[in-house]
Amino acid sequence: MADWGVIEKAGEFAWTVLKDGKPTAEAHSAHFRAVPQGVDFTQLENAQNGTWSVEFWSTNLYGVRVVDLKATVHFEYGATYKGGGAFLPSIMVEAAHVSVLWGFSLDFEAHFGDPTNVSQEHNKPIAAVQLNLVAKISSFLKTEVLTVPVEIRGDGQVIPL
Repeated sequence: MADWGVIEKAGEFAWTVLKDGKPTAEAHSAHFRAVPQGVDFTQLENAQNGTWSVEFWSTNLYGVRVVDLKATVHFEYGATYKGGGAFLPSIMVEAAHVSVLWGFSLDFEAHFGDPTNVSQEHNKPIAAVQLNLVAKISSFLKTEVLTVPVEIRGDGQVIPL
């Protein structure tokens, strides 16, 4: 039996989008879902498409961008189950633009937290999940780790944390 107020995850909790500046195989197939407990995402209806983008970059001592990454999060939100709720049947992270100059490397990962219900009403759940996008930029001189945390909600909001 489905419990609408309990949101469960389906899919991968973390995956590597880029390794050494190149897309990984798992980046093309990994999805995260925040759906009602005991419900398959195919049973959800009325999902809408959303996107959110962020840019990571690093400059050298001369101010030249040596690494430039634009990441786009594609997600479906507002999906309902039996006419109620606002769930996230699909979240996917894409490296939309990548530029890495010689002598530098870039790793990029997506990490998801446990999904939660942020609604105040048990019979009108709103799924939410924290996503941390992590870019690791390295050269022979230094390594820099940049993290952008956001919360993606079933009502379509993307909230920087």
